[in-house]
Amino acid sequence: MRGRPLGSGKKLEERRRQAVREVEVEGATPNSVAKKYKVEIGTIYRWCGMYRKDNKKGLNSRPTPGAPKRMTAAQLEKLEKLLLKGAQANGFPNDLWTCPRIKDLIKDRFGVDYHVDHIVRLLGRMGCSAQRPTKQALERNDKRIREWVKKDLPTKD
Repeated sequence: MRGRPLGSGKKLEERRRQAVREVEVEGATPNSVAKKYKVEIGTIYRWCGMYRKDNKKGLNSRPTPGAPKRMTAAQLEKLEKLLLKGAQANGFPNDLWTCPRIKDLIKDRFGVDYHVDHIVRLLGRMGCSAQRPTKQALERNDKRIREWVKKDLPTKD
């Protein structure tokens, strides 16, 4: 199964209309149109059948299934700017972003209350990914480590 092709509903609708126009009006073969639009030939026959049954209404785009988005694109842009400023700039004690912190930020700034498990999906929609910071001991001394490697590191014999 290939899944839904990329593009808005209106763009995909226009693609269907153009493909049907080429077959029904311009006389192109369904096979050539299928190759041009990179779809199965059965898809072309289905589109033409939908057009014949309900005329232009048969090719209309349908609403995207699922609940509507709770944050607009403008709100997501604003959220991204807030995240890039850092957690401390947004009132947290350190600069580590966590899903619960982002959830709280969204609720405080936008009035939208997401479940904490949804934050990862929301970040993915924004093109971000969850990452864990590398752990280092507070007492770590990189200069002493470099010196030890140069002078004292045992060699293989």
